[in-house]
Amino acid sequence: RDELGIPANEQLILYVGRLEQDRNPEFIAKLASQAEKGKHFVLIGEGPCRAFFEKLKASGELKNLLLVGRLRQEELPAIYEQSDVLILPSSSEIFGMVVVESLFFGTPVVCRNTAGPAEIIQSELHGRLIDDLDSDKWLNAISSYGLASVNPEARVERSAYVRARFDWLEIGRSYLECVKRFL
Repeated sequence: RDELGIPANEQLILYVGRLEQDRNPEFIAKLASQAEKGKHFVLIGEGPCRAFFEKLKASGELKNLLLVGRLRQEELPAIYEQSDVLILPSSSEIFGMVVVESLFFGTPVVCRNTAGPAEIIQSELHGRLIDDLDSDKWLNAISSYGLASVNPEARVERSAYVRARFDWLEIGRSYLECVKRFL
């Protein structure tokens, strides 16, 4: 937060992924423009829509939007741990690895109700699935999670949930048991 200039008492809203059209970059910009003071949108990633965000930033329209660019995998834990909520307004997500990563670090997710996230997010503790791109619904959902520092127990519970459900060793054991049944 210090490196990004985001005070501890203000909400850090994270997006991680390619900056491309099917991720709905205009909607992310709309959310940032309509958000109340104290909400900061941090975008991690590169892609063809980066120029769109750079143009908005250069115009001075979105002072609460930070373009970080690509981070190495080992740099991501720090940003997830500092974030209050992850947004993912993608038109489709086959699995949603970024959803699992976010929950792994205890950060709730607000995303479109698509195949992957719908299988991962099982309660409002984990996040919210929204069927459309209604900015009021999204901003209300984002606000409902507030600051992560207010409820550290929820972060621990989210992390425990995803670690138990998506641990590669446990997944491997489950597959092995399935294969053994057919041998």
